[in-house]
Amino acid sequence: MINHALEYLNDYNFSVIPVRGDKKPLIKWEEYQKRKPTIDEVKTWWTKYPNAMIGIVCGKISGILGIDIDSETGKEEIEKFLPEFLEIPVAETPSKGQHLYLEYPPGNGRIGPVVGLFSGVDVRAEGSYLVAPPSVNLKGIAYRWIVPLSKKCPLPATPSLLIKLIKDNNALKTGKIGENDVCLNPQTSTTSTKFYISLDEGNRDETFFHVANTLIKGGESEENVSKILEYLNNSSNPPFPEKELIIKIKSALDRSERRQRNLSGEVRAWVDSTFGNIYSTEVRKLLQISTIQEVKNLSIIFKRLCDEGILERLSKNGSFRRVENKAEEIDIFSDTDTPLNLNYPLGIESFVHTMPKSIIIIAGESDAGKTAFLLNFSSLNLDYYPITYFSSEMGPTELKDRISKFTRPITDWKKVLFKDRGSNFQDVIEPDKINIIDYLELADDFYKVGGQIKAIFDKLKKGIALIALQKKIGSEFARGGDFTMEKARLYITLSRDNICKIIKAKNWVNSMVKPTGKQRKYILLHGCEFRTKSNWEMEGQENE
Repeated sequence: MINHALEYLNDYNFSVIPVRGDKKPLIKWEEYQKRKPTIDEVKTWWTKYPNAMIGIVCGKISGILGIDIDSETGKEEIEKFLPEFLEIPVAETPSKGQHLYLEYPPGNGRIGPVVGLFSGVDVRAEGSYLVAPPSVNLKGIAYRWIVPLSKKCPLPATPSLLIKLIKDNNALKTGKIGENDVCLNPQTSTTSTKFYISLDEGNRDETFFHVANTLIKGGESEENVSKILEYLNNSSNPPFPEKELIIKIKSALDRSERRQRNLSGEVRAWVDSTFGNIYSTEVRKLLQISTIQEVKNLSIIFKRLCDEGILERLSKNGSFRRVENKAEEIDIFSDTDTPLNLNYPLGIESFVHTMPKSIIIIAGESDAGKTAFLLNFSSLNLDYYPITYFSSEMGPTELKDRISKFTRPITDWKKVLFKDRGSNFQDVIEPDKINIIDYLELADDFYKVGGQIKAIFDKLKKGIALIALQKKIGSEFARGGDFTMEKARLYITLSRDNICKIIKAKNWVNSMVKPTGKQRKYILLHGCEFRTKSNWEMEGQENE
């Protein structure tokens, strides 16, 4: 927990304090409302209380105005004051409530905490704090981020209408209302809370659109919206002309309908273009879905996609699988394709045919010659087939040095299209050409490599892809295990003791000679030239 506390202090510039599991402070924390603790103080606190929860002091010291929501009614009420497309960090509490992190409004004087702004909604400002993820309470339940903080983006500004509501909360008790202020009691509210909004020329336009949009989203008819806006208009200084009122209503209607339609279209487009599992958190991030209402809409959209059979829910934590219910017809009678007349290093082509739309895996240990194998394959075939070579490691200087060591003129290599690429190869695959990927790299989650290979396979038509993968010393398969074999029609391994082995082979040249399990020793000269050191043999057998 200490590392998280230091991250909030150092990376986000928040004032942090240690808090007990029952949300009571473990120290006298008044001074940390005016100054941030030192790194040594934080280390001392969490050394003494290693399981302490992290309290983030709100107000000017941290630049935070927090919204603490503990009820569904509260979520609906506060949503009315949050503009669409506002990227708000949101944390879930152990009780399934939410903490919203907004910017403490600069230049608005002191804003203190408010209890009961709405039913189940409190405001955390000066003199208060929020418990932050990944704190764990007395019941062992953790706070967690739904929409996490961003080190690159500042907290979103608190909407002016929400600031007005919070500051005028005291006016409800004192009865001090401005000359041009109007008291609203929204029909959709389940509480008796009233609030005051200013309708002068400076914020009149924002207020009208907000009220119209909120009422429409709440299900009010256009007729009722018009009547409410007419009432507000009569209290404005100056009032809108009647024609402008009509424009405001129509704009709010169009925007609400357009946003819902566009979000559904964007999610469906994302699903259509995605391979492997789909995670709602990833969709929220990429489509910048942040407000509570948008998150609710996203859940509805995912449910519809499941009901339509487009997606299958994998778990309750927002992971889905795209249902592949279409199978392309294979027309064997009109097919005129023949095996590709390819040459491989060490004469592998004497055992296997390479058919169009094939995956060939070259799994090699470090320094076993994966790149040399791929460059040799390119050299042997560049006169006959268009080749695109994707390199994730070599720059132009190193690449030129490597190919200059081959016996053929370096100008011949202009026939090969070299490209710098390290990930998402399915996006750049040439469907009808030879694609060489040097190499498909995974830092972790090696099981995902099978999905990436499938994504590449799905992009192929008459072309092929040779994919180099890293293999641990002594392992039979590349990192990712037998997931890497599923789509391969030919699977070759290279070891540091200079043994090339055929692990899997389809489409035998001779139906009586099984290639799988055959191996051959080789010597690699100058990092490019393969020379045979033995015949092809089965492991443990004498040379053929």
